[in-house]
Amino acid sequence: MASAFSTALSALNADSQAIDVVGNNLANLNTTGFKDSKAEFSDLMAQQLGSGSGSGQVGQLAAVQDFSQGSITTTGGALDAALQGNGFFVVKDANNNQLYTRDGSFQLDSTGNLITAGGQSVQGWMATNGVVNINGAAANISVPVGSTIAPSATANMSMNVNLDSSTAVNGTFAAPIQVYDSLGAAHTLTATFTEAAPGAWSCSPVLRRRWRPAR
Repeated sequence: MASAFSTALSALNADSQAIDVVGNNLANLNTTGFKDSKAEFSDLMAQQLGSGSGSGQVGQLAAVQDFSQGSITTTGGALDAALQGNGFFVVKDANNNQLYTRDGSFQLDSTGNLITAGGQSVQGWMATNGVVNINGAAANISVPVGSTIAPSATANMSMNVNLDSSTAVNGTFAAPIQVYDSLGAAHTLTATFTEAAPGAWSCSPVLRRRWRPAR
């Protein structure tokens, strides 16, 4: 009799857990980065009940998370991020426990640290002199709020153009390029191409040339 009760209670308990899984999925339907779960019933297994000689068939249920790629939407948040494919964002809580999340709803705290909506610190590597060393230890990502970066004058530029071979001799083609001076002010540099002879072009100001076939 005891085994019969145990088998029935096992089934009811598994059904209750399956309902909990479905309810959790529905409750988090619009939660950013949430991965739904599905209830999977395992094969029945024999289990000895108590100290008696009777045995019953006891079922088991496992909640398995679905980590397949979800849809990526534009949020408008300046610091929001999303993962395409496998992987997690690494974060640490107030107790320095390392956690993982797919939720990229990030913001800055009062000291400029990048944090999740739940207050965990996002982990990563900070650039030193413009170089990121991913072989070093990960730490809190900090965005220096209110600080400025010294401007750097434009040193190199590139442009891809197709020059029209039907242009008459001395015909021109102009292309603007935005450049910056040592104070960070923007200027427009206009590169003017002049066909000196059929298929032969010159540029002012003089740029290092790598011509494509004229079309």
